[in-house]
Amino acid sequence: MIRSPGVELEETCGACPHQFQGTVDGNPAFFRLRHSAWRFCIIEPGGNPIGPGLTPDKKVLYYKDGEYQPGQDCGVMIEAEEFIMGMVREFRDLQAAEKKATDACLSTKHLPFHGEVTPTIAGKLAPEDLTDEEKSAIAQGIFGYCEGHGVLYRKWALPECVVPSIFEDQPRSNCKEWEPDRK
Repeated sequence: MIRSPGVELEETCGACPHQFQGTVDGNPAFFRLRHSAWRFCIIEPGGNPIGPGLTPDKKVLYYKDGEYQPGQDCGVMIEAEEFIMGMVREFRDLQAAEKKATDACLSTKHLPFHGEVTPTIAGKLAPEDLTDEEKSAIAQGIFGYCEGHGVLYRKWALPECVVPSIFEDQPRSNCKEWEPDRK
């Protein structure tokens, strides 16, 4: 059992596959290692972290997979707790960064981020008007910014600028994704 503030993951199978299931900050979570392939998923409450596709209406909050000791047929991960808690910390850092960036955007009235995309209250948002928090969120892939249309949007909800699909007079050819300097 992995217990930490906000984390309760029970070891449901100790070997072949090595599995943990429970919650992280109230969200269903699942870890599995089989042979040398592992995956870890955290999904919205009511979702199925074992097979996220089984509950497509629930957002996957965090997903990571990879190989453990490539080339070896592993059935147990001795350091599973440390390994999983490292991903929990990464999940929490990403959640905090997204919240900070969202709060910064909403506090400056740039865009509502509840499934709708509209131009900013003041009109187009120029790159020089982006806050440091917004630039950081763009660099982390949390937000996208279309310089051509002057809009900021959540990447997980909208993979690309949707202004052309909302406003008929805004062709896709006007889209120009912007990347902040990564100095």
